[in-house]
Amino acid sequence: MSRFIVTPLQGLGNASYSLYLSHWLVINAVALISRKVGHFDFLGFGLLSTMIACIYALISYRIVELTIPKLLDAGLTKVVIRLRLKAS
Repeated sequence: MSRFIVTPLQGLGNASYSLYLSHWLVINAVALISRKVGHFDFLGFGLLSTMIACIYALISYRIVELTIPKLLDAGLTKVVIRLRLKAS
């Protein structure tokens, strides 16, 4: 497979749990907006929901699952170092 296909699929695979948790939110939001606009096309709805859900999952994976643990780990490391220095 081409690298241009494999890399995005690997990214989506990494973000699959985020996609699992958030897909219902995106589907409901797109359905609500399409009802308010008054235009509901089933195929367009499905494609738009899928695209937005994947983008949302990739962003939330990047922020929640990659960045926050690093920040917490760095913060906890500083706390442990301070506690050790105080204990010395």
